[in-house]
Amino acid sequence: MQTRVVEYWRENPGVADESARLGMVLLNERGTGSGRFELAGAEAEDSVMVVLVCDSEAAYEVTLGNGVNPDLGRTWANSCGGPAINTYSTKPHDPADPATVPGHIQVDVPAGVSYYVTAYSVTGI
Repeated sequence: MQTRVVEYWRENPGVADESARLGMVLLNERGTGSGRFELAGAEAEDSVMVVLVCDSEAAYEVTLGNGVNPDLGRTWANSCGGPAINTYSTKPHDPADPATVPGHIQVDVPAGVSYYVTAYSVTGI
């Protein structure tokens, strides 16, 4: 079973990403196969950091978007199954302009791959 990064970083603060130590958890959900997750609270911060941890090595793509722009940010790689914990942070958005603020996260992985997707608020970048 894959690690919940929120719990792992709380138990091991010395290895936690600095943005995660300073930010607030906006999303911490488990999924299997591709899925879309609603993201609330991002407008209160400068940026969003996403972490995807899978139960096996699998190619992935993560897209952040909203109702106006479904492709505000995107990351992908050949494996989200470790051993390293990879993070992706969006470019800073304008909280006064809802069109720039992520409202959902789309995770695309092969069918049957289980994962945790976590999003942190990031300030001061």
